[in-house]
Amino acid sequence: MKREESVRSTVNPSRTLVKVGPSLGLLGTLIPMGTSLASLAAGNLEAMAGQMIVAFTTTIIGLACGTMAYIVAVVRQGWVNQTIREQRYLAERIASELARGA
Repeated sequence: MKREESVRSTVNPSRTLVKVGPSLGLLGTLIPMGTSLASLAAGNLEAMAGQMIVAFTTTIIGLACGTMAYIVAVVRQGWVNQTIREQRYLAERIASELARGA
């Protein structure tokens, strides 16, 4: 059981990034949007456009990070499930061999 938990924990960093990536992208969107709106109110369209580019870029990066982390998490979860199946199979074989020998 302890081995299973250690194998399962290898997926946790990917799962964390699935959630954190889009959240950071949203933060990176909202912060420049505030500056962009202030620039619009001041009539500085160049500054507003620059901040909007930053806002949209951070959104795309955050979503890309989350998507890639999701793919990595799914692949790792498959590996973990396979490893656990193999470990259980081996444990059952060893237990049956020990039971026959006793």
